[in-house]
Amino acid sequence: MIRTLQQLGDLRRVTFGHMPPRHGLRLLYWFSINCVKFCWDGSMQLQCVPDAGEFGFHHYGNYENLFPSLRHQGYTYFVVGNLNCQTHQGSQDLPKYVREAYNDFIDSLDRNRDRIIISLHRITKLIKDIYITEHLPGSGDFNPYGTYLLSPELIEDIQEMSLTKFLISTGSLVLLLLLPPVFGIQTLETLKDLKKTGYGQSYQRHGLRLLRFLAENIIRFENGVMHAQFTGDQYGFHHYGNYEGLLPVLRSGLQYFEVGNLNTETHPRSRELPASVRQAYDNSRYYCSENNVERVMLCLRRNSNVIEQVYLTEHRPRSRDFNEGRAYRVSPRLIRQLQSSQSSGLS
Repeated sequence: MIRTLQQLGDLRRVTFGHMPPRHGLRLLYWFSINCVKFCWDGSMQLQCVPDAGEFGFHHYGNYENLFPSLRHQGYTYFVVGNLNCQTHQGSQDLPKYVREAYNDFIDSLDRNRDRIIISLHRITKLIKDIYITEHLPGSGDFNPYGTYLLSPELIEDIQEMSLTKFLISTGSLVLLLLLPPVFGIQTLETLKDLKKTGYGQSYQRHGLRLLRFLAENIIRFENGVMHAQFTGDQYGFHHYGNYEGLLPVLRSGLQYFEVGNLNTETHPRSRELPASVRQAYDNSRYYCSENNVERVMLCLRRNSNVIEQVYLTEHRPRSRDFNEGRAYRVSPRLIRQLQSSQSSGLS
């Protein structure tokens, strides 16, 4: 019988992903943050397309009978975590903090052992169960004694945490040596990169429409340099102090501005944002934890409208803290694509 891990402390007592170059805990953090959405009734919905091989997802046949049979139940097993890009090309899209030990420890048999396996309904795309497991050393077989079922409550707990806090809570302090610094925030170069993040790509989320509005109306290129076209608190812009260390420490003469908070009680001029940005928030008759979480940050030169950098980020569910695992730099190239007709194909 497969043991269930109910809380973060349980992860401290298993070997999954603890010792470099094992990648399992970082994979689990990425999966919890980016792939699982909790519905109103507590069910878990997958936020990617495993049939397309996204992030290296692929079918798992359960030929070893490691997991319960899913015959005639409408579910199928999928596995993710194989970092070999030659056999699972989509795994190259996993973030650096998941892949870096694999790339750095090329002679180690431990660098690609950890996996996450889910049972997924073929029609509703709801997740029934989430498992963690590991290959036996130097073998293609999974270790039945290193296989565990994760409770939904554990996934919810992970979603409330930063990557650093998660690794500390699971006793994986040594892994902090492998964490990318804040300066290593992923840069989105193309519309394809943006689409892979899932940023703003549900009706309740407004981030993608906000970014399009900024690209088309607020950001102007002059001789290849980005300039901002807003003044004061127009559209709800306000200073961002970066007290959490979410973004790089600023050089002298630079400052951060934040936009995207749709609450007109705290940011009255956010009502100036177009209806296309505000619609989900304004039309919601009930509380929704997702319709005001996304933000755009601009790094501006002081006493100037020159934009040094553009960032996307979002708050953690039901929290005022930003999610460091969901912060991205937006390249000027991507801003130009959003300004052009090419952006019409992004949904």
